[in-house]
Amino acid sequence: MQENMIDQIQQKYFDRNLPWIVHWELVYGCNLKCQHCYTFHEERKNYLSLPQMAKIIQQLKEMGTVFLTLSGGEPFVRDDIMDIIEMVRREFFCDHPFKCYIN
Repeated sequence: MQENMIDQIQQKYFDRNLPWIVHWELVYGCNLKCQHCYTFHEERKNYLSLPQMAKIIQQLKEMGTVFLTLSGGEPFVRDDIMDIIEMVRREFFCDHPFKCYIN
C-alpha cells in the first residue's frame, strides 16, 4: 500500500514538473586525479555565491523537493562547504534525506 502512495506522490511531482530529487554538483574540481573519474581536474572558481545558493535552496524548499544530494568534483574543496551544509540543514532538509558525497 505504501508503495502505491509513493507512486502517487511521485506522479503529482511529475505532473506539476516539480523536482522530487535534486543532485547538485557544487564544484568541478577535485583534489584527486582518479583515471576513471568524469570531473575536471583543473579547478574552476566560478562557483555560486552563498546568497545565490540560499536563493536556490529556498526555491527548492518552496517547490517541495524531497531529496537533495551535494556532490561535485569534491565538495570539500570549497572553503565554505560547512556553511553550505549548515544552510541546507537549517533552512530545509533537517527532516528530509540529505546526502553529501565526497571522495
